[in-house]
Amino acid sequence: MRSIRNIQINKSIEKGELVYDESGWDKFDTYTNYVASIALILLALAGLYRLDQQKGNDLAFTILFVVVALLLGSYHFYRQWAEKKLIKIDSKFRAEEIKGKLLDYAANEEYEIYRQKGYCLILNETTDLTGDRYKRSSIILIRDHVVYFAVMQDNFRLNSPVYTSHLTLKRDLRKLLN
Repeated sequence: MRSIRNIQINKSIEKGELVYDESGWDKFDTYTNYVASIALILLALAGLYRLDQQKGNDLAFTILFVVVALLLGSYHFYRQWAEKKLIKIDSKFRAEEIKGKLLDYAANEEYEIYRQKGYCLILNETTDLTGDRYKRSSIILIRDHVVYFAVMQDNFRLNSPVYTSHLTLKRDLRKLLN
């Protein structure tokens, strides 16, 4: 279970990435994701090496597998690397108004308001279909006329990065704050 504790808001905004107290298991999990991504990429490259150009169906299947494996491995690696990067959204509203709009948005979209401290919000969303054990957390840092956010996921063994949820949230926040 991932734990997001002691978020350093000012340092996070300065660095452009989320800074918090990360446990040893979370660091191990990050490196495991990197290794899995690299293994998938190497597997795809090994498929290229073993390519038998004599058989048409085998060639087509191998090329398709190699392309899909390379794309998935590369995107997984990129999203793991960019998971803690803060996405910036400019707004025409002041911090108090932004916070109010975000709290209304959370209520309308059925997010659980996990933490609300000053101008830092953590909104949780259930990711599994069978219950509410695993969450996707949206960490939102608010300043006057600017919102920064990152989206992280909590799963059973391996906390894989979020692949597309950050794009949906970015679109929603742009609509909401402009």
